Amino acid sequence: MRSTVCSWEARLCAAATGRRPPQRLATHPTLRSTTERVASKPETGPNVRRQDRRRGLGRRERRHRSLRRARPPDARAGEALRPPSRPARRLRRQRGADARAAGPAPRAEAGGRRPPHLTEPGGPTGRSDRRDRIFRFVERGTRVFLSHTSELREHPRERSFVTAASDAVARAGLVVTDMAYFSARSERPADVCRQEVGKADVYVLIAGFRHGSPVRDRPELSYTELEFQQATELGLPRLVFLLDAEGVVPLPARHIRDLEGGYRQEEFRRRLMHSDLTVVKVSTPQQLELSLHHALVELDRPVRTEGRRPRAAPFMAPQLPDPHVERRELVSHVIDLLDDPAPRTIGLWGAAGSGKRMLAISVCHQVRSRFGGGVLWVTLGDRVDTNEALLTRINDLAFILSDQRPDFGGSEAAGAHLGRLLEQEERLLVVDDIRTHDQLAPFLQGRCKRIVTTRDRALLPEDAMPVRVGPMTDPEALELLRYGLDGEGVQELEELGQRTGGSPLVVRMARRAVRYRRELGASVDLAAAYVEACLARGGLDVMDSPVGRASLRLLEDGRPERLENYLQLGVFADDVDVPLSTLSRYWGIDEAQVARQVRELADYELVDDRGPAGIRPRDVLRVSTRRLAGYHRQLLDGHRALLPPGDEGMRTAWWAMSPDEPYLWRHLAHHLRGAGVDGGPEGAELETLAHDRRWSAAQALQLAGDSGYILSGHAGRVRAVAISPDGSWLASGDAGGTIRVWTSVDGSIRAVLSGHTGSVNAVAISPDGTRLVSASADNTVRVWNLETEFGRVLFGHSDGVNAVAISPDGTWLASAAMDGTVRLWDMRDGSNLATAHGHAGPARAVAISPDGPWLVSSGDDWIMLRRASDGTSLKNLARWSSVRQSSIAISPDGSWLATMGRNATIRLLNVNDGSLRGTLSGHSGTINAVAISPDGTWLVSAGSDTTVRLWDTADCTPRATLSGHSAPVNAVAVSPGGTWLTSGGDDETVRVWRVPAG
Repeated sequence: MRSTVCSWEARLCAAATGRRPPQRLATHPTLRSTTERVASKPETGPNVRRQDRRRGLGRRERRHRSLRRARPPDARAGEALRPPSRPARRLRRQRGADARAAGPAPRAEAGGRRPPHLTEPGGPTGRSDRRDRIFRFVERGTRVFLSHTSELREHPRERSFVTAASDAVARAGLVVTDMAYFSARSERPADVCRQEVGKADVYVLIAGFRHGSPVRDRPELSYTELEFQQATELGLPRLVFLLDAEGVVPLPARHIRDLEGGYRQEEFRRRLMHSDLTVVKVSTPQQLELSLHHALVELDRPVRTEGRRPRAAPFMAPQLPDPHVERRELVSHVIDLLDDPAPRTIGLWGAAGSGKRMLAISVCHQVRSRFGGGVLWVTLGDRVDTNEALLTRINDLAFILSDQRPDFGGSEAAGAHLGRLLEQEERLLVVDDIRTHDQLAPFLQGRCKRIVTTRDRALLPEDAMPVRVGPMTDPEALELLRYGLDGEGVQELEELGQRTGGSPLVVRMARRAVRYRRELGASVDLAAAYVEACLARGGLDVMDSPVGRASLRLLEDGRPERLENYLQLGVFADDVDVPLSTLSRYWGIDEAQVARQVRELADYELVDDRGPAGIRPRDVLRVSTRRLAGYHRQLLDGHRALLPPGDEGMRTAWWAMSPDEPYLWRHLAHHLRGAGVDGGPEGAELETLAHDRRWSAAQALQLAGDSGYILSGHAGRVRAVAISPDGSWLASGDAGGTIRVWTSVDGSIRAVLSGHTGSVNAVAISPDGTRLVSASADNTVRVWNLETEFGRVLFGHSDGVNAVAISPDGTWLASAAMDGTVRLWDMRDGSNLATAHGHAGPARAVAISPDGPWLVSSGDDWIMLRRASDGTSLKNLARWSSVRQSSIAISPDGSWLATMGRNATIRLLNVNDGSLRGTLSGHSGTINAVAISPDGTWLVSAGSDTTVRLWDTADCTPRATLSGHSAPVNAVAVSPGGTWLTSGGDDETVRVWRVPAG
């Protein structure tokens, strides 16, 4: 709204002084309250008419004014732009001509007072009249730049902080400049901010709790901070008001807590409090208006006006941040170079974020007194990418030194002029962040001392003294991180400092992140661990990612344990379901509380809720190795408390875990390994556990399930399986000639043995578990060293080898082949000890007695008992035609054996006389393999009907049927403890089965 008095009296004042009034004066919102009060004041009576006649206003003009003032303000909006009447225009032209003939208008006297005849046109001083302020304001034109964030313009609703500040400026008779009043421009917002601050005479900052909008090309800086820096560089009077954090500030909660940039704003407020300025804290708009008005009135030095500059030597270096860690060696080195009396250029170069700028600022503050002509600072960077922008920077420096702004059209001429100004006194010029040679060239003219910072050493002048700025040392990074944290979380901060790589920028940002999360309730060690996890993931930008923002919400409402529990999920392997019962023992809370936290984590999309299966962590931030080892240890300790102590090097009897624990049976080795990476005893415990029969038997029992635990990886039909004597691993061979060694604890691959060129038909493991023997259709037997994974080849058979067995003492082995022979071999050197004949057709199976003096072989004709020393046949135990005897097994006491019979049966024969002990029936197809339990009370068989069947040997009755294979089952083996077994089939899988209770 344009006020009538303001519009007409501004024009009259312009006519009297010969100056054109500022166009923003009448429309400025801060003058609305003052001008409307003046406009609403009744102006009738003889004195007013006498003043009108003295001003030359006729009846028509007075009537026009009265009609306008009789109407409401809203109806008068916009009428101020109506051109004045012809008499008024004649009066204005006449007075303008008189003013030009009389010469320039008198200037204000010392102390800011005006000559009496200019206080009010055509009358006495009239100090009590408010219009006197308006005339003085128009003539003087002093501008006050208000810097603030947007919420202070809107709140409180009844009267905002910005409105109160504007009223204070208007009461002091000054003009308000505010970025909210400027229209769209083709320039960058940051450049517009700098220009408008440069046009102001006084800078006023109202700092709230929000960081405000970030500068587009400098996201770590808000526009409020940019405006403050510009005012500092220009030497403007700065009046700073902080909203009192300890007072009752009438702002909505969302404007008091800034979750994203709050820590940056807190650092800015802290720098303001520790600066050389007198900072005033306010809680209400009324306090702000009163304090600002007094400050404007009581300015103890004249404000800058057109053509007048402060006489003090300029110091344009930015303020040192708080906190600041002095890089003493580098600072001392640069100062020593500046002590040389000859003018020189010092080039600080290094990677982005290495601290070049902070080093230059620190040097400037320490050598300030040595340069009587001042310290000048100009920052270039990628923002100064045009000739106009470069000219602006050069002319700004020239204006600061000479109080006159040059109008050179080229950077070379402007640089030459700046060089002449630099030579007039002892001055230091800092050119920060140069990107091209063209940027630097204008600033190299003239003889003075310079500091140049750049990322590219090649951009430095040839005569420059280069100083490389590298990363901070670990002690320096730790000192910066620990500042203000009262000695907490030293170990975590050390790890965080090492993770930053010594980059000062990253260290400073990491410290801010730690402090902000500490203010939200997290401990220093937890906050440092979180920030370190973000750096490990990919940098501090991770904190602004969906994962970072979601995890930050876990600190709300003063519950930092939620963030701790989230970070603890990093111990679980990827793509693994974690039951709630496991989390309950891990976190030490009941399952109802676990369920509530899981729902929160799922709502923030940090985990996948898998229903009864538990949760599956999604993209978890993983903390340092040391802290992660502690988390693994915490999970293990939660389960140790429920178990009895172990023996023989085992701290805990892990095999005694409850069958209801669905997670740790499968993943105990993973957590023992993770807990031992920091040198803890868990590493040795894992080694002992891997060879403990009780654990391997119990674990296989738990993992098997009703359909068997599947081991996948073979690319062909599985023809053979065997279990190690301690039950810690098993081996399987396939039709492709490959042998796979599996860890029975977790089903992981331990080794892959390749070398056979034909199908692997049988495997056997030595009693000490160090060697494995395989028989193949490529006519060879191989003895493998499991440590070196090297296999010795035993040649001798002239056809494919079907079976192999190792003696109880592990010194020799026997093999049976399609050539009808049984060969005995020395395990130590691979020599052929004996070759036995007797079968009319292929020898399909072989087995050695438990005490070793005899062995038995089977073919399609006979089952033959042989002497172990030379393989000589002792007697034929049985003969069945048309029965393929592909497998044979001897009982643990050596008194009987199991073999195949007609019609898909299994026959039990007494070794002494070959008599039939019993017959087992139930398979619907060919029987391919048999194995007897360690105690001899039951046996297991594998058939082409895809089943694995268990039998009671005492009464020859079925015990259980295990279904799961989708193709014929070719091989079977029983664990040393008899609690689990394994099988292999044509479906290319190996299955581990829990032996059902019998």
